[in-house]
Amino acid sequence: MVDIVISVAAKVAECLVDPIARQLGYLFNYRRNYVDLTEQIEMLDDAKVRLQRSVEEASRQGLDIFPDVRKWLEGAERIIQKKEDLIEDEKKASKSCFHLKSRYQLSKQAKKQTAEIVLKIQQAGNLDGIVSCRPPPPPLISSASFKDYEAFQSRESTFNQIMEALRNKDTSMIGVWGMGGVCKTTLVKQVAKQAEEHKLFHKVVMALNISKTPNIAEIQGKIASMLGLTLEDNNEREVRLRQSLKNQETILVILDDIWGKLGLEKIGIPYGDDHKGCKLLLTSRERQVLDTDMRTQKEFQVRHLNEEEAWSLFKRTAGDSVEQLELRSIAVNVVKKCEGLPIAIVTIANALKNKSVPVWENALEELRMAAPTNIRGVTEGVYSCLELSYNHLVGDEVKSLFLLCALLGDGDISMDRLLQFAMCLNLFERTYSWEKAINKLITLVENLKVSSLLLDHEGDGDDSSSLLFDHAFVRMHDVVRDVARSIASKDSHRFVVREAVELREWQRTDECRNCTRISLICRNMDELPQGLVCPQLEFFLLNSSNDDPYLKIPDAFFQDTKQLRILDLYKIQDITVIGELKKLQVLSLAESDIEQLPNEVAQLSDLRMLDLQNCRWLRVIPRNVISSLSRLEYLSMKECSRIEWEAEGFNRGERINACLSDLKHLSGLRTLEVQVSDPSLFPEDDVPFENLNLTRYSIVINPGWIPDDVYKASRRLWLEGVTSLYMVKCFSKLLKRSQVLDLQELNDTKHVVYELDKEGFVELKYLTLEDCPTVQYILHSSTSVEWVPPPNTFCMLEKLSLTRLDNLEAVCHGPIPMGSFGNLRFLELLFCRRLKNVFSLPAQHGRESAFPQLQHLELRNLRELISFYSTRSSGTQESMTFFSQQVALPGLESLQLERLDNIRALKLEVIGCNKLLNLFPIFVASALVQLEDLLIWQSEVEAIVANENEGEAAPLLLFPNLTSLRLWDLHQLKRFCSERFSSSWPLLKRLEVHNCDKVKILFQQISLECELDNKIQQPLFWVEKEAFPNLEVLGLSLKGGNVEIWRGQFSRVSFSKLRVLMIKEYHGISVVIPSNMVQILHNLEELNVTMCDSVNEVIQVERLPSEEFHVETLPRLIEICLKDLPMLMHLSGLGPYFQSLQALEIISCGSLINLVTPLMAKRLVQLKKLIIQKCHMMKEIVGNDGHELIDNEIEFTRLKSLTLYHLPNLKSFCSSTRYVFKFPSLETMEVRECRGMEFFCKGVLDAPRLKSLRNEFFKECWQDDLNTTIRKKFMEQV
Repeated sequence: MVDIVISVAAKVAECLVDPIARQLGYLFNYRRNYVDLTEQIEMLDDAKVRLQRSVEEASRQGLDIFPDVRKWLEGAERIIQKKEDLIEDEKKASKSCFHLKSRYQLSKQAKKQTAEIVLKIQQAGNLDGIVSCRPPPPPLISSASFKDYEAFQSRESTFNQIMEALRNKDTSMIGVWGMGGVCKTTLVKQVAKQAEEHKLFHKVVMALNISKTPNIAEIQGKIASMLGLTLEDNNEREVRLRQSLKNQETILVILDDIWGKLGLEKIGIPYGDDHKGCKLLLTSRERQVLDTDMRTQKEFQVRHLNEEEAWSLFKRTAGDSVEQLELRSIAVNVVKKCEGLPIAIVTIANALKNKSVPVWENALEELRMAAPTNIRGVTEGVYSCLELSYNHLVGDEVKSLFLLCALLGDGDISMDRLLQFAMCLNLFERTYSWEKAINKLITLVENLKVSSLLLDHEGDGDDSSSLLFDHAFVRMHDVVRDVARSIASKDSHRFVVREAVELREWQRTDECRNCTRISLICRNMDELPQGLVCPQLEFFLLNSSNDDPYLKIPDAFFQDTKQLRILDLYKIQDITVIGELKKLQVLSLAESDIEQLPNEVAQLSDLRMLDLQNCRWLRVIPRNVISSLSRLEYLSMKECSRIEWEAEGFNRGERINACLSDLKHLSGLRTLEVQVSDPSLFPEDDVPFENLNLTRYSIVINPGWIPDDVYKASRRLWLEGVTSLYMVKCFSKLLKRSQVLDLQELNDTKHVVYELDKEGFVELKYLTLEDCPTVQYILHSSTSVEWVPPPNTFCMLEKLSLTRLDNLEAVCHGPIPMGSFGNLRFLELLFCRRLKNVFSLPAQHGRESAFPQLQHLELRNLRELISFYSTRSSGTQESMTFFSQQVALPGLESLQLERLDNIRALKLEVIGCNKLLNLFPIFVASALVQLEDLLIWQSEVEAIVANENEGEAAPLLLFPNLTSLRLWDLHQLKRFCSERFSSSWPLLKRLEVHNCDKVKILFQQISLECELDNKIQQPLFWVEKEAFPNLEVLGLSLKGGNVEIWRGQFSRVSFSKLRVLMIKEYHGISVVIPSNMVQILHNLEELNVTMCDSVNEVIQVERLPSEEFHVETLPRLIEICLKDLPMLMHLSGLGPYFQSLQALEIISCGSLINLVTPLMAKRLVQLKKLIIQKCHMMKEIVGNDGHELIDNEIEFTRLKSLTLYHLPNLKSFCSSTRYVFKFPSLETMEVRECRGMEFFCKGVLDAPRLKSLRNEFFKECWQDDLNTTIRKKFMEQV
C-alpha cells in the first residue's frame, strides 16, 4: 500500500514546482537519508576517537587543551548519543504503512543532521594536530621563595626608588649593584613580585644567576619558559624570542648577576627604540658593569645592613643565647666582622649556634686574622666569615663535598653527578654500596643546608626527576661558591677552577703539576691548548659556555693525565681523545650533540659510570663497545630515542651497531636508563635484563614518546606493544620490583595479575594501562580460576589509571585479598566501554572499607557502568544506587563523574556531566531520602529534578535529610525543578549557588491553586510557607541579572537561623537585604557582599512596621565585608546594626567619600578590626554629616587592629576639631599608600597602647605619637 501511494505521489511531483518537489523528496528519499545519517554518525564517532586520542596524549604531556576542541568533542558526543533514539524513531515510523508524516519528518531531520555532521567532521580535520598549547607559566615568584625574606628598613628607600624608576616612562634600563651577598637577587625578586601584583607590566620575566660565564642559550631558555614559548635548537632562537617579547605591550626583563658586557641583541632582547614597552632591570656586583658596559640610565646601590639590622638577623639565626652576659660582647664583634652582609651573617651564625664561649672567642680571633682576598666583589671580612663556617664543618667528608659542589659549574648542582663523583673520589669513608652512598650524600647535603652553605633548588634549572633522589638538585650562592673555590685552590688536593684562555701560562706553575681536580671554563674558544700537563689529575670538568658545541679538543690534550678518573665533557661534540684514559671511572657526555659513541670508549676497561642522557642526536653505538665495559655500574641513556639498536640475529657476525643483548654482559650494572623504539629489537632467545641485578632502572619501549618524569620512583617500566608472553620472559624480575608500570597496547592479556605477576605486584606504586583491548580484569580471584591471589596484592599501589580497556568488566572480580589496595589514593577509569561494576564482589563479602586512603576518584565515559561495588548474585535485580552501603571512602577529596549513561542515582558529587539536561527524574529524587550532601559542578543541566507529571506539584518532602546543597558553574540551569515544585528543605544548613547565570526562579514554593505571574524581575526564592527553617549558610553568585533574592512576605521561621550570608557577583540588584527581611534574619552573624556592580544599599533604610516580630534587629551581626561595590555611596543603612560588630572590612568601594558619621562611629563599641582598602574617593573615615553630637567623645573601646591601604585621597581619620577619639585597645596599625594623609585627627587623640606604625614596606616606624608619625611620613613623601 505504501508503494502505491508513493508511486502516485511521484507522478504528481513531476507537475509541481520545485519547492513542492523538494518537500516530497524528503518522503521519496527517506531510506537513503536515514542510511546516510547513520553512516555519517559512525564516521563522526571515528573522528571523535582520533581527536580524543590526541587530546589524551596532550594531557599526558601536561598541555592545555583548547576550549574549542573540548566543545567539539562534547558536541560530537551529544550527536553520537542520539543514534539509539534515531533507531527507535525509525522503528516506530516503519510499524505502519500509513505513517507517511512520521517518515517525512524523520527524513527531513536526517537530511539536515547529515549536513551538520559532515560539517563537524570537516571541523575535526581542521582541529587535528592543533588540540593544545603549553599551559601558562607558573607564578614568577612563589611564596616559598620568600619564606625567610625580611624587608630591612635600610632597603626601603632603595626599593621605592626602583619602583618609581620602573613607573617612569623615560627610563628603560635600570641597574642594581652591590657587594656579593648583600641580597640584590632577593631585592629584585621582591621588585618583580610587586610589579606583578600592581600590574605595572603585562609580563615580568627574569633570568637569575647569569654569572661570569653567561650561557646565551640558557638565558634564552629561562625567559622563553616564563613566556610560555618553546625554542628549538637552531639559529632562529633570538629572532623568535625577540618577536615574543615585542608582542608584549609592556614587559619587564630582569637579568641577575651580570659580570661584564652582555649582548642583548644576541640573546634576543629588544630595548630602547626597538621596543619602548620593554624595560630592563640588571644586577651586578660593580656599578661600572652597569653604567659603562651596559649603559644603564639609573643605578641603585644595595647597601650593607646597619648595625641594628645586622644584629637582629644574627640573633634570630644564632638564637637568644647570644644575649647572655658572657657571650654578647663577643657576638657583637663577630657581627661587625660580617660587614653587614646577610650571607655572611647567616652562615657564621649557623656555624656558631649553640657553641661554647671558647669556640666563639676562637672564631673571633680567626676573623681578626683574616688575610686579604683577590675575589672580585668579596671583601676579606666576608671571605673570613665564610671560611670560618667551612672550618666549623664537622668531618672531612662534609668539607670535601662542599668543595666538590663549588667545582660543578655556576648553576644548579645535580645530586646524581655529586654521587658519581664523590664515590669515584672516595669521599665517603667505608662506604662502598650505592644505597649507603646515597644515604650518606643526602645526610651531608642536609648538613650543608643547615649551615646555609647550600640552598634548596628554586626551579630555575632542570626539573626532571632522578632515579636516585627525590630532590634532584641543590644550589650554592654565588658568593659562597667563589669563596669555596678559593679555599679549594689551597686544599691539599688542589681543587682549581680556571679559564681556558689562562691554561698555557698556568701550566708552567707548580700548582698545575700538583693539581688533582680541575673545572675548566671555556668561553668563546674554538680549540683547547695542545696539552694538559697535570700528572696528578683525577678530576676534569669541561664547562663550555660556547653556543657552538664544536669545541676542538687536541689529540694530545689528555696525554699527560694518566691518573684521570673522572671526565665530564658537558655539551662537547669532539670526544675521540679519551681512549688512552685507562683509569677513567666516570665519563659524562650529557647533552652532547654526538651522533656516534667513539670506538675508543671500549678501551675504558675500568669505567664504572657512563652518562649519555639527553644526547638527543646519538644514533650509533658500535658493536662490542658496551659489552666491553664489564665493570660498568651506572649507564644512563635517558631521552636517547634515536639510537639505532641492531636487531638480534640480523647480519650476525657483520653487524655494526650494538644489540640490546650486549647489556647482559654488564654483570655489575645497578642503574640503567634506556629508551627503545621497537620491542622487536629484543632478542627472542636471550633475556638481557633477567641476568642483571638492577636496583634502579627506567626502561621505555616506545616509538618516540618520552614519558613524564612526574613520579618519585627508582624502578620504572614503560612498555608499548609488548606481548604478555614476552614481557614475562624478558621482564619478569623487573615486573616484580617495579614501582612505576605503564602498559600500552597489550593485546593478549585477560587477567593482569594472574598472567604477569602471580606474586601480586607488591612493590608497585603507579599502574597505568591504555589501549589494552583484551584485558577483562586487573585482579581476578573468582573460584572459576584455579589460582588464589596472595594477600597484600597491590599493597603499595597509590595510583591506578585505566584508559580505553574495551573489554574491561571489573577492576577486581571476586574477594579482595587482605591488605590489598590499602594504599590506593588515585583511581582513574576512562573510556572502558563494557565496565559495569568497578568491583564485582561475592554476596558474602564483608562490609569493611577496602580503600581507606582513596582521595581522588575519576570515572569518565563509562557508558555501561552501574555501580562502584556489586555484590549481587547472578539473576538478581541491579542496584539503583551507584555507591552501595559497602562503600566507605573516608579519605575521598575529589569525585569526578562524567558521561555515565547507566547511572540511575548519584549520592555525592556530580562534576562535568555535560550531557545531562536534568539530574534526577522525580521518582528517583523522591527515593533519595537519605541524601545529605549534594554538589553539582560544571554540568549543562537545565534543572536538577525533572517533574514529568505536568500540572502536578512535586512532593513536599523532596530530599528531607539534605543538609548541604552546592550548585556551581551550572551555566544552563534555570530552576531546581523543571515544573511546579514544592518543598520546605527542613534540614538544609548550607546552600551555595554560584555562576548559574540563567536561573529564573530557583526555588518556587506554590500551592496547587496558585501560579506565578511572569514578572519582569523574578525572585530567586518565591515561598509563602515555611521554608529553609535551619539554613545557616547562604552563598549566591548570579551574573545574569534580573533576579531578586527576596520577594514578598516570609514566614517568621523561614531563614530564621541564617548565620552567614555571602553575595558575590550578583548583578542587577540594588539592595541586598530589604527592610522586611531584617527582623527575620535576627541570627545573622556574618555579611559578605562582593563584586555586585549595582548595589547602592546593603540594608534597606526604610522599616516596615510589624506587630508579629518583637526581636532586636540583627543583634548577632559581628562581621561585615564589602568589596568591589562601585555604586555604594554610604553605609547609613548599616548604622543601626553596628552594636555587636567586631570586624568591618571595606575594599574597592570607589564611591564612598566617608565611612561613617560620628553617630555611627559611637555605636562601634565592640569593633576589634577595621580594614579599609582601595577606596579611591575616601577623604576621611569619620565624616561630618551636619549633625553634631552633644557628647563629643568617640571611643573605639575594643579596636585592636586598624588598616588603611591605598586610599590616595584620604586626608585624615577625622578632620573635625570637635571630637575626642579614644583607642584604649589599639595595638596594630598599618598605613600604606595613603600619600595624601597629613595627620590622623585634629581633635584630642588617645591611643596609649599604640607604639608603632607599619608603612609601605611593612616596617615599623614611630615618632612621639600617631599624629606626629603620620605627619613625618607625609613630609617625607612630599
